[in-house]
Amino acid sequence: DRVDVRPSSRGDGAMILDYKTGRLKSVPPGVWKDEDFWAMAAPDRIDDTVIDSLCECLAEDDPLSLIADRLPSLQLPYYMYLYSQATGEDVVDAAFVGLGEGGEEKPLLGASFPEEDHAVLLTSRIPALIRFILLHLEFCPEFRPREGRHCGWCSWNNLCILGVGKR
Repeated sequence: DRVDVRPSSRGDGAMILDYKTGRLKSVPPGVWKDEDFWAMAAPDRIDDTVIDSLCECLAEDDPLSLIADRLPSLQLPYYMYLYSQATGEDVVDAAFVGLGEGGEEKPLLGASFPEEDHAVLLTSRIPALIRFILLHLEFCPEFRPREGRHCGWCSWNNLCILGVGKR
């Protein structure tokens, strides 16, 4: 992995770049405004009910799977948050750079993302999402793998409970 920061094309803050050799994943634009998603993925309050749900997670309604379905990268939003916290600089956007796709950039937020929503994203939603993920990792008794095309390249394929690739 390689991450760079450059001035944004709008000239009003930083742009985080994450270089990828594989296929680039797009974040559905509606995810940033989906209040139901954010209520589940980044609850304002962590109480006993939330902790209990994490302890009893099942594969079909596992919050991590639901989050992964809608937000294919936690890494890039987290980079935005970390950089803004470390430098105090406004982070306008972030993008995946497809090295195998001629250097194409796929923005995380995009030009149509409202400027007034950046502060909410960086100071509230992303930190709450990371907190929720860390609590999930602490309290969920098991983590089920997600089957997909990535299984063919996985170093742990032969040990996986999915049995993918086993003969």
